[in-house]
Amino acid sequence: MDGRIGAGLVVLDDHRWQAIMGLDAVAGYFRERNIEDSGFDRITDQEEVETYGGGPFIQLSFQLSKRVSLSAESAAYWQHRNTTQTQLFENFPDFNNVISENSGSELAVTLPNTIFVRLHF
Repeated sequence: MDGRIGAGLVVLDDHRWQAIMGLDAVAGYFRERNIEDSGFDRITDQEEVETYGGGPFIQLSFQLSKRVSLSAESAAYWQHRNTTQTQLFENFPDFNNVISENSGSELAVTLPNTIFVRLHF
């Protein structure tokens, strides 16, 4: 599950072209579980990833008609990520084990690789 919220300011508003610059906040959560039943115990291998961060974006739009426009967006997000891998034993919880805990940050730059068709009502 990922989410993004932001605010932008129109910096160019021509007859057909529009450019918007702004800031976004991003967050995400991912969990994967593998359950193995050995007949003696149920073992769950689990990985959880939490991310949060934000950064600037720019969006360019071209008005095809009064009701239809094309747009593309590019962004540079700083993201912090926490990853935890665990192994859980159902019948023997004393053996529950945190395999690894990692955290780190990165700068993720997204290039405009999608063209959105926008309908204006």
